[in-house]
Amino acid sequence: MPRTLIAWGADDGGIRTGDRGRLDKDGFLYITGRIKEQFKLENGKFVFPASMEEDICLHPYVQNAVVYGENRAFTICLVVPDFVAVEAYAEKNHLSKDMNVLMEREEIAFMISNGITEQLKKKYGGYEIPKKYVFLKDNFTLENGLLTQTMKLKRRVVMDKYKEQIEAQYARK
Repeated sequence: MPRTLIAWGADDGGIRTGDRGRLDKDGFLYITGRIKEQFKLENGKFVFPASMEEDICLHPYVQNAVVYGENRAFTICLVVPDFVAVEAYAEKNHLSKDMNVLMEREEIAFMISNGITEQLKKKYGGYEIPKKYVFLKDNFTLENGLLTQTMKLKRRVVMDKYKEQIEAQYARK
C-alpha cells in the first residue's frame, strides 16, 4: 500500500520542497500536490484539493474545477463545464444548445455532479468529496486574472471572485 509523504526534513538528508507525494510499492515517488494548498475542514480533517481537482477534470463534461472547504463542514466544487461536450450531449438529446439555458437545467447539473461524485468515491474519503457544486460560465484564464503567467490557478482570487456563490451553497440546506 502506498505511503503518503508530507515533506522531508534536512535532518534526514532531504530537501523541504513543499510538495506532497506518495511512494508506491516499488519505491517510486509520485508528487500529488503542494502542502500550502491543503486546508482543514471544521471536523479537523485535511483536504488536499489539487489531486482531487485533477481527477475531477478527467470527467468528460468538466473542463476545470476548484475544491473549497476551509474551516467548513464539507467541501464544495466550482466547476467549469466542458461546453463542447455539454453542447454535443444537448444535440444528441434534442435540447437547446444555448449554454445559459443548458446550465440552468437540473438534469445537466445532476449528470455532471453525480458523475464527479461517483468518480471520486473510488479514490477519496467521504469527507473530501464535494457535497455541493457551483457551475461557472467562464473558464479560468490569464485574461480574467484567475491564472498566473505559468498557467497556475490563483486560488485566492478565484475564491474572492466567486465568494457570493460559495457562501450561497453553504447557506442552503
